[in-house]
Amino acid sequence: VLKMMRNQYVQHRLLDTPRWRALAWVMLDPEEETVAGAFTRKLAKAVRRSKVHLKFLALISLAALDECVDARKEARQAVTRAVQNLRRGYEDYMAGQEEEPSEEAKRKVTTSMMPEYLLPYLLHLLAHFPDFPTSLNDAGRWRPLHRCLAFLLEPLMATLGAEADNLSFLLLMTDTILTGYKDAAAEGKEGGEY
Repeated sequence: VLKMMRNQYVQHRLLDTPRWRALAWVMLDPEEETVAGAFTRKLAKAVRRSKVHLKFLALISLAALDECVDARKEARQAVTRAVQNLRRGYEDYMAGQEEEPSEEAKRKVTTSMMPEYLLPYLLHLLAHFPDFPTSLNDAGRWRPLHRCLAFLLEPLMATLGAEADNLSFLLLMTDTILTGYKDAAAEGKEGGEY
């Protein structure tokens, strides 16, 4: 499945949002630990090599819920390396441009190569989490979501080191998503669709 996702047509046409989420829940399936573990390992390998779209990098956040410490550690290292590779790839691409790219070209490159742009995918995935809390007071059900968010946000911040100026951007992006978009899978709500 991950090899097929390198093909843009397959990725965008055949793996629609509900199928993408179903693929994510494979990582959580307690009935199929062997399948879930194998998928998580293959995903970590693909993420480490930066061979996947940002929406698959968001999937790896679910490894935070894996009970196997080694699997979590391997996935965390994969995320950190992928974030570093994406940053370096973006910088190399921008430095290699002989003339200033158009705003549209810059936007396309930025939204596909800057790791911060995995946040919308992550928020969407967690909003559809199978055991999403129904109350703000349900700490036990919020904890897994917090672990998944931290699993990806910590490497995003850490890879910038002392220059970490992306927090305000991440907060702005989160606010924009919360105020300007609606879940395309939700019925009867107003706002943009993603």
